[in-house]
Amino acid sequence: RALGQAIGLALDAAIVFGTGTKMPTGIVTALKAVSQTPNVVSHANTVTGKALVEALIDDAAKITSKYGSDLIWIMSKKTWLKIKKNMMNVDANGLYVAGNQLPIIGGDIIELGFMPDDVIVGGYADLYLLAERAGTKIGTSEHAFWVADQTGFKGTARYDGKVLDTNGFVAIGINGADGDDMVHSFPSDSANL
Repeated sequence: RALGQAIGLALDAAIVFGTGTKMPTGIVTALKAVSQTPNVVSHANTVTGKALVEALIDDAAKITSKYGSDLIWIMSKKTWLKIKKNMMNVDANGLYVAGNQLPIIGGDIIELGFMPDDVIVGGYADLYLLAERAGTKIGTSEHAFWVADQTGFKGTARYDGKVLDTNGFVAIGINGADGDDMVHSFPSDSANL
């Protein structure tokens, strides 16, 4: 189960930040590759409250693809709590409201622990094509750790993926985060060099 979870987390990270070399090409990578793209934006740390809400609405408007249908917003939990704090409002009953969708804009929130704080990636999930090249394999070996009386486990999976339409996504930095903060480092694969 732990190996399956690790493969799933690595795949999630590749879908967002993948380099395209021995992994899917990520959404942010595809957006940054487009020259002069308006779909990678940054907001200063002075943009808060109503001004931040308005800026996020303008950013969402940059998603112009007419083919997408499942709007999602990917961010860390800390970033989502910052957004909630800025979007928190009082309803007619005097209760504070903030749900699991981006208020006003819509779209499901996906909290992923590897996301850098103050970075939001949003767009239409169905405009990302993911193909499983080879099935997931789980293997064991007692040989490598025989002296220590241990068993080694490994899990492998091969996927290809790419953004079908960069107009269907946006990468947003808040609190001063910019394109340089929209990165994820992948550990080297020492077994398959």
